[in-house]
Amino acid sequence: MGSLSSNYEWQHLLEEYSDVVNQAVGALVPTYAQVQPPAPNLGAQQTQFKYIGTRPQRTQGLGVVSNVGWYTENLNRGNQLFMMTLRSPHPHARIRSIDSTDAEKFPGVAMVLHRFNLPREYQRIKLGSGPPDRLLFPEEAFMVGTPIAIVLADSQDIGDEAMRLIKVEYEILPAAVNFLEAMKPGAPKQWDNQLDGTIVGISKPFQRGDPKAFDSAEVKVEHVAIKPVEQQVALEMTNSVTWWENERLNMIYTSQGAHSVRAGLASALRLPMSSVRVVQQGYVGSGYGYRGSIDLPEIHAAIAAKLTGRPIKNIYTRYEDFTSRTHRPTFRNEVTSVFRRTARSRHCRRRSSPMSAHSGPPPRRAPGTASR
Repeated sequence: MGSLSSNYEWQHLLEEYSDVVNQAVGALVPTYAQVQPPAPNLGAQQTQFKYIGTRPQRTQGLGVVSNVGWYTENLNRGNQLFMMTLRSPHPHARIRSIDSTDAEKFPGVAMVLHRFNLPREYQRIKLGSGPPDRLLFPEEAFMVGTPIAIVLADSQDIGDEAMRLIKVEYEILPAAVNFLEAMKPGAPKQWDNQLDGTIVGISKPFQRGDPKAFDSAEVKVEHVAIKPVEQQVALEMTNSVTWWENERLNMIYTSQGAHSVRAGLASALRLPMSSVRVVQQGYVGSGYGYRGSIDLPEIHAAIAAKLTGRPIKNIYTRYEDFTSRTHRPTFRNEVTSVFRRTARSRHCRRRSSPMSAHSGPPPRRAPGTASR
């Protein structure tokens, strides 16, 4: 293949449309790409390196060790309100009534929101696909830490004081606090389902080999392994700063991925992705995987910013992070292995049951497990 300079059609194009070509791409001088030859591989003889053995500057080091980095907790916007969340102390309860009159009259309080005064256009918004559906302020709480009301105030202290003035009437309902008990017939149901207790689904067994080997085995070993709840202690609690610019939602959030947070906000609020902007500013005080998306308070903050016309700063307490965001649930693994003394063969049967009940927000559910 010849160069463009000797191509007849290309030369004709330049002559015929020279003005257009010059305006679009400028004067064209065909050239060939220059490829640098690879550096020689000296192996063990190489003693000089670009980075190995040097002390490169840590661009975020000072901000991490001194807490002057752009952590969400350290970021603020003018005229912002602070959001405090009143949460259910009960693992399973129905909210009969809420009296927020005293809290709304408290000096420095801009607004109090709960299921009985939430504007109609937000009443069907939910997070995730359930079951059970996680509405913004549900009639029935399925776990400790379920949001019951939010207070928007000029400071955290004012919001905390006003939150304690809210009177909630709970109807305490039977709760399943152990996932094995929650799978038994007659266990308390927390949504309409066809299976026992809080079972979401039962997966089809995966089988390989001959199951009759268990009947003729000479040696059988059975073991039950239980992993307790793991509680992470992040250096930075979950925080956000939320505001609207015209019809565009903006959020700075303690997250491990801005794209998944953006998708979660757009889905919950029924907004196009182009109307949501999420900033991950480069500093996260640990995440452990649970900060890949959002929870209900982030939706609350977006709605509160819309209703008040002011930025909303939300800072979780350590209690809130512990009860609603950070744990990994209990797992129970039952393993049975069988052997024959005269043959080099082994067969194994395993049943795994993850999930604990009522200890935090519903995680991604797997078939065959008990769930909240």
